[in-house]
Amino acid sequence: MKTMVLVSLLASIACSKKPSDCDVAIGKGMATLTAAVKAQKADPQAEEKSLAMVPKIQAALIARCSGDHWKPDVVACFAGIASQKDARACQDKLNLEERKKLVADLREVMAGSNEPRMPPALAGHPAELSGATPVGGAAPAPVAPAGSAAAAPAGAAAPAPAAGSAAPAAPAAGSNTK
Repeated sequence: MKTMVLVSLLASIACSKKPSDCDVAIGKGMATLTAAVKAQKADPQAEEKSLAMVPKIQAALIARCSGDHWKPDVVACFAGIASQKDARACQDKLNLEERKKLVADLREVMAGSNEPRMPPALAGHPAELSGATPVGGAAPAPVAPAGSAAAAPAGAAAPAPAAGSAAPAAPAAGSNTK
Protein backbone atom coordinates (compact mmCIF):
# COMPACT_ATOMS: atom_id res chain seq x y z
CA MET A 1 0.00 0.00 0.00
CA LYS A 2 2.78 2.44 0.90
CA THR A 3 4.53 1.59 -2.37
CA MET A 4 1.42 2.44 -4.41
CA VAL A 5 1.03 5.78 -2.65
CA LEU A 6 4.70 6.58 -3.26
CA VAL A 7 4.47 5.60 -6.94
CA SER A 8 1.33 7.69 -7.52
CA LEU A 9 2.91 10.66 -5.69
CA LEU A 10 6.02 10.45 -7.87
CA ALA A 11 3.89 10.08 -11.00
CA SER A 12 1.82 13.15 -10.14
CA ILE A 13 4.99 15.20 -9.51
CA ALA A 14 6.48 14.08 -12.83
CA CYS A 15 3.28 14.90 -14.72
CA SER A 16 2.83 18.34 -13.16
CA LYS A 17 5.88 19.77 -14.86
CA LYS A 18 6.03 23.53 -14.45
CA PRO A 19 7.13 25.66 -17.39
CA SER A 20 10.83 26.38 -17.61
CA ASP A 21 12.33 29.84 -17.20
CA CYS A 22 12.85 29.82 -20.96
CA ASP A 23 9.17 29.10 -21.62
CA VAL A 24 7.99 31.83 -19.26
CA ALA A 25 10.45 34.55 -20.29
CA ILE A 26 10.25 33.99 -24.03
CA GLY A 27 6.47 33.63 -23.85
CA LYS A 28 6.27 36.99 -22.10
CA GLY A 29 8.56 38.65 -24.63
CA MET A 30 6.69 37.23 -27.59
CA ALA A 31 3.36 38.38 -26.10
CA THR A 32 4.80 41.90 -25.80
CA LEU A 33 6.14 41.72 -29.36
CA THR A 34 2.76 40.51 -30.64
CA ALA A 35 1.02 43.45 -28.95
CA ALA A 36 3.54 45.84 -30.51
CA VAL A 37 2.94 44.39 -34.00
CA LYS A 38 -0.82 44.77 -33.56
CA ALA A 39 -0.43 48.35 -32.29
CA GLN A 40 1.49 49.38 -35.43
CA LYS A 41 -1.69 49.16 -37.53
CA ALA A 42 0.39 48.05 -40.50
CA ASP A 43 -0.88 46.52 -43.72
CA PRO A 44 -3.30 43.76 -42.61
CA GLN A 45 -1.60 41.13 -44.80
CA ALA A 46 1.86 42.01 -43.47
CA GLU A 47 0.52 41.95 -39.91
CA GLU A 48 -1.09 38.55 -40.51
CA LYS A 49 2.19 37.12 -41.84
CA SER A 50 4.15 38.57 -38.92
CA LEU A 51 1.72 37.21 -36.37
CA ALA A 52 1.73 33.80 -38.03
CA MET A 53 5.51 33.64 -37.50
CA VAL A 54 5.35 34.38 -33.75
CA PRO A 55 4.65 30.79 -32.56
CA LYS A 56 7.37 29.40 -34.83
CA ILE A 57 9.93 31.95 -33.66
CA GLN A 58 8.87 31.40 -30.05
CA ALA A 59 9.34 27.63 -30.39
CA ALA A 60 12.80 28.11 -31.93
CA LEU A 61 13.83 30.52 -29.17
CA ILE A 62 12.60 28.20 -26.41
CA ALA A 63 14.31 25.18 -27.97
CA ARG A 64 17.65 27.02 -28.24
CA CYS A 65 17.30 28.55 -24.77
CA SER A 66 16.56 25.17 -23.16
CA GLY A 67 19.02 23.20 -25.27
CA ASP A 68 21.93 25.61 -24.87
CA HIS A 69 21.14 26.56 -21.25
CA TRP A 70 21.25 30.32 -21.78
CA LYS A 71 22.50 32.48 -18.94
CA PRO A 72 19.81 34.03 -16.71
CA ASP A 73 20.55 37.57 -17.95
CA VAL A 74 19.97 36.48 -21.56
CA VAL A 75 16.71 34.73 -20.63
CA ALA A 76 15.58 37.85 -18.75
CA CYS A 77 16.49 39.99 -21.77
CA PHE A 78 14.19 37.98 -24.04
CA ALA A 79 11.35 38.50 -21.54
CA GLY A 80 11.43 42.23 -22.33
CA ILE A 81 11.53 42.27 -26.13
CA ALA A 82 9.10 44.62 -27.85
CA SER A 83 10.82 44.94 -31.23
CA GLN A 84 13.30 43.28 -33.55
CA LYS A 85 15.91 45.71 -32.26
CA ASP A 86 15.33 44.45 -28.71
CA ALA A 87 15.58 40.83 -29.91
CA ARG A 88 18.91 41.58 -31.64
CA ALA A 89 20.22 43.19 -28.46
CA CYS A 90 19.36 40.00 -26.58
CA GLN A 91 21.01 37.87 -29.29
CA ASP A 92 24.18 39.91 -28.84
CA LYS A 93 24.34 38.73 -25.22
CA LEU A 94 24.70 35.12 -26.37
CA ASN A 95 28.16 33.65 -26.84
CA LEU A 96 29.28 33.11 -30.42
CA GLU A 97 28.32 29.43 -30.59
CA GLU A 98 24.87 30.02 -29.07
CA ARG A 99 24.27 32.93 -31.45
CA LYS A 100 25.27 30.87 -34.50
CA LYS A 101 22.87 28.10 -33.53
CA LEU A 102 20.02 30.54 -32.87
CA VAL A 103 20.57 32.43 -36.12
CA ALA A 104 20.63 29.15 -38.08
CA ASP A 105 17.39 28.02 -36.44
CA LEU A 106 15.69 31.37 -37.05
CA ARG A 107 16.79 31.35 -40.69
CA GLU A 108 15.29 27.91 -41.08
CA VAL A 109 12.03 29.12 -39.55
CA MET A 110 11.96 32.16 -41.81
CA ALA A 111 12.87 30.16 -44.92
CA GLY A 112 10.09 27.72 -44.15
CA SER A 113 7.62 30.58 -44.19
CA ASN A 114 8.43 31.65 -47.73
CA GLU A 115 5.62 30.76 -50.03
CA PRO A 116 6.65 30.26 -53.62
CA ARG A 117 6.26 33.55 -55.43
CA MET A 118 5.72 31.87 -58.79
CA PRO A 119 4.70 28.36 -59.72
CA PRO A 120 7.79 26.17 -59.91
CA ALA A 121 9.52 25.30 -63.17
CA LEU A 122 8.14 27.97 -65.45
CA ALA A 123 10.32 27.94 -68.53
CA GLY A 124 12.47 31.02 -68.86
CA HIS A 125 12.02 32.23 -65.27
CA PRO A 126 14.83 32.22 -62.71
CA ALA A 127 14.53 29.51 -60.06
CA GLU A 128 14.79 32.17 -57.33
CA LEU A 129 11.33 33.45 -58.26
CA SER A 130 9.72 30.10 -57.52
CA GLY A 131 11.49 29.70 -54.22
CA ALA A 132 13.18 26.53 -55.52
CA THR A 133 16.65 28.01 -55.20
CA PRO A 134 17.49 30.52 -52.49
CA VAL A 135 18.53 33.94 -53.71
CA GLY A 136 22.29 33.87 -54.03
CA GLY A 137 22.20 30.06 -54.02
CA ALA A 138 23.67 27.78 -56.61
CA ALA A 139 21.24 28.11 -59.46
CA PRO A 140 21.93 26.59 -62.86
CA ALA A 141 23.84 28.87 -65.21
CA PRO A 142 21.61 30.77 -67.62
CA VAL A 143 21.59 29.51 -71.18
CA ALA A 144 22.22 32.15 -73.83
CA PRO A 145 20.15 32.06 -77.00
CA ALA A 146 21.78 30.17 -79.86
CA GLY A 147 23.75 32.44 -82.16
CA SER A 148 24.25 35.19 -79.57
CA ALA A 149 27.67 36.47 -78.61
CA ALA A 150 26.98 35.37 -75.06
CA ALA A 151 26.78 31.75 -76.23
CA ALA A 152 30.42 31.74 -77.39
CA PRO A 153 32.92 30.22 -74.95
CA ALA A 154 35.39 32.59 -73.33
CA GLY A 155 38.18 33.53 -75.72
CA ALA A 156 36.32 32.25 -78.80
CA ALA A 157 35.11 34.45 -81.61
CA ALA A 158 31.44 35.24 -81.80
CA PRO A 159 29.56 32.98 -84.21
CA ALA A 160 28.86 34.24 -87.70
CA PRO A 161 25.36 35.55 -88.36
CA ALA A 162 22.94 33.11 -89.94
CA ALA A 163 22.93 32.92 -93.71
CA GLY A 164 20.70 35.54 -95.26
CA SER A 165 20.66 37.74 -92.14
CA ALA A 166 20.79 41.48 -92.52
CA ALA A 167 23.58 41.90 -89.98
CA PRO A 168 26.73 43.30 -91.61
CA ALA A 169 29.87 41.26 -91.32
CA ALA A 170 32.58 42.72 -89.10
CA PRO A 171 35.74 43.84 -90.92
CA ALA A 172 38.66 41.45 -90.65
CA ALA A 173 41.45 42.44 -88.31
CA GLY A 174 43.99 44.68 -90.00
CA SER A 175 41.80 45.36 -93.08
CA ASN A 176 41.20 48.84 -94.38
CA THR A 177 37.55 49.67 -95.02
CA LYS A 178 37.51 52.59 -97.46
